Amino acid sequence: YSRHPEQTGGNMAVTKIYHIKCRIDRVLKNICDYEKTENGLLITSHKCQHQTAEYEFKFKKKSMNSNVKNIAFHVIQSFRKGEVTAEQAHEIGLETMKIFLNNEYEFIIATHTDKQNIINHVLINSVNYKTGKSFSTQHDRKYSPAWKKIKEISDQICTERNLSII
Repeated sequence: YSRHPEQTGGNMAVTKIYHIKCRIDRVLKNICDYEKTENGLLITSHKCQHQTAEYEFKFKKKSMNSNVKNIAFHVIQSFRKGEVTAEQAHEIGLETMKIFLNNEYEFIIATHTDKQNIINHVLINSVNYKTGKSFSTQHDRKYSPAWKKIKEISDQICTERNLSII
């Protein structure tokens, strides 16, 4: 993953990705917090509903006969303070995920405005809803790591919009 903005001299956008093996409910509660997302206006779901995503993700995994250990992946995309509006950050995050995931994964994006930097939190189902393949299998950790591809897409979108990148 990319380093935190304070460690990179403040350049943005910064991207990170984490795997979630249990307690997706806690992650959902945090990222979909209405106080952090302008009363829920900055929450967008793709092929699922954020209120029921925990059950939808698990159902998809079971219906695809997947034995994947990870329930989901949590992506963080952070922007330089004052460089984008919350709506712009949300739009960039949504565009990044649609390109990266090729419309084949359920995901939720929530843009937080409660800190100095505007931050997108994305929760991605670990199972491709079209093929049943695991996210980890499709994004080979050694040769084509997911964090690297997300960063490339995010950087390209930010460059097109004259925003800072690492």
